[in-house]
Amino acid sequence: MNGIHRLIDNNGKSITNLKHLEQEVLKFYKGLIGTATPHLRHVDIEVLRKGKHIKESIKHDLIRTITEKEVREAINSIGDNKGSGLDGYNTKFFKSAWNIIKGDLMEALQDFFVRNQMFAAIECALVTLIPKTSDAKSIKELWPIACCIMVYKIISNTLAKRLSKVINEVVESSQYAFLPRRVIHDNIFMAHELLKGYSRKHVSPRCAIQMDIQKAYDTVEVPALNCILWELNFPKKIFDWIMICVSTVSFRYLINGQITEYINARCGLRQRYLVSPLLFMIVMDYLHKCLQKLNHQPNFNYHPRCEKLKKIKISFVDDMIVFYRGDYGSVKLLMKEFHGFS
Repeated sequence: MNGIHRLIDNNGKSITNLKHLEQEVLKFYKGLIGTATPHLRHVDIEVLRKGKHIKESIKHDLIRTITEKEVREAINSIGDNKGSGLDGYNTKFFKSAWNIIKGDLMEALQDFFVRNQMFAAIECALVTLIPKTSDAKSIKELWPIACCIMVYKIISNTLAKRLSKVINEVVESSQYAFLPRRVIHDNIFMAHELLKGYSRKHVSPRCAIQMDIQKAYDTVEVPALNCILWELNFPKKIFDWIMICVSTVSFRYLINGQITEYINARCGLRQRYLVSPLLFMIVMDYLHKCLQKLNHQPNFNYHPRCEKLKKIKISFVDDMIVFYRGDYGSVKLLMKEFHGFS
């Protein structure tokens, strides 16, 4: 039988009561996405201003008036079997009833794209928790599947399509996943080449560290994203659209057929929505720019095979490999930069 019938809390106590199960789930997610970091490090404005920016010539394409054709393309890009949100209307309904609902739908979208307003019910996602394993006992072993209302999906997909056309203008070459005209296999081949020969004797000191960002999307702080987008010279309209989508999000959780109270998200990006990977890539690129500052530090030395490329890290979505020479000065500077970023 599907459902969550037993969880183990942080103290090792078994929870079976439905009300207590709900409380445990809400407690976990309030701590994860319902609380913003109280001591957020400032964003290095100078680093952003020295990097790539959105060109004035392409700004208009980002903020042009939304059309029926654009909305229809956004709907067609979503599979018929995708789960419906709290309103119960799935993609198949929107496709089948297009000629009937398109007028009302376009009016609803105008509230967002023209008046910068989003009805609270549109922002709320219904989350179902799916066990990652057959014997899942803790909340961390449950996979959250968020089902949004179709209007939100249309907005997200529309913004993603527009961003994908310009994101290469601001994201540096260390990141390849989710970006147009870039293939993640290039980074895989590069990592393989850089790691070759580590076991040989008498090679120069070198080091490679693989890092995985745990709960990557959930750790993105909205004020930091706000500052990064603004300094990258995004037009105010699309800046406002993005910030509405990420800063006014709320969630309700479906547990054994019962829907919990609302949780207002204070940080993080929504999983499985097309605009989220692109925003995450922009944040990760800021990390890349911060690491590139080490180029000007006299005590930092490149990995022997990276000096000509001036490359310190390569990224694979939410994990990365950092390369540098294996000496104390380089390690100290690198760890200091990562500590400051976190």
